[in-house]
Amino acid sequence: MIEKLAAATQLATFFVRPERRLLGFYYDQHPNVGDVLNVDLADRLLDKELVMLPGMRHLPHVLMVGSILGQMNKNSIVWGSGVLSPEIFDQCQGLGTILAVRGRLTKGLIEKKFDVQLDCPLGDPGLLLPRVYPMPQRSEKQVGIIPHLLDESSDWVRAMCEQGAKLVSVSLPPEQFVDALAGCSAVISSSLHGLILADAYNIPNIRFSLPNPIPGGDFKFDDYYSATTVPLANEDTIRVEPDDTRRLVDLIAGARVKPYAFDLDDLLAAAPRG
Repeated sequence: MIEKLAAATQLATFFVRPERRLLGFYYDQHPNVGDVLNVDLADRLLDKELVMLPGMRHLPHVLMVGSILGQMNKNSIVWGSGVLSPEIFDQCQGLGTILAVRGRLTKGLIEKKFDVQLDCPLGDPGLLLPRVYPMPQRSEKQVGIIPHLLDESSDWVRAMCEQGAKLVSVSLPPEQFVDALAGCSAVISSSLHGLILADAYNIPNIRFSLPNPIPGGDFKFDDYYSATTVPLANEDTIRVEPDDTRRLVDLIAGARVKPYAFDLDDLLAAAPRG
């Protein structure tokens, strides 16, 4: 009863100034720059406070950055979201309003499942973060390593740091994450948004994958790259083997920026405004 009363109070507060607030879902179980930047993008680009409330799935709500389309229903307003895997996408409860999706693979899954043809921008809204936080200038640079949360404590990541890589944690808030990126000459990352934000700030980067792959495998990476001018970039992934002895200086040889294939102004113009 107390929980229901608290939820009702939160919902009532939301409607005090609904024009300044935006109902939306993003993953918030662990601090992760790729999820938290939803809040910063909503605030700085859309002039909205992004709010998650119990029961909001029954009201119009946005799905923006992240592999969260398994949460979609008919009330969802999708701007740049993606899919972790086709199997998880099968869990979605209905077709929402599609303003933009992360890449061609997500677009194809939606079209097939709901028998529709989408005409919308492709791209991850994280690419717009430089319009929120311009990169500061740093004179000293070193290779950055951005592990997925599940990889951060691995022996291999530790070994790369011992060879001189600078650990950039995805648990940093977006502005601090950008500040850390500013000190990187190149990036190796097993985090999707580590790669996306490196591209956004024109820092050469390459993906690495440890022997115990993160949930979803290659799918979300292939999806993101499909909206760049290097759609097959995932083929360059550093597949780390047990007892891998390759050195950091050799691993970054294949690092490069994957430019966005479309117009970021179009992606921003498609953003939810209501």
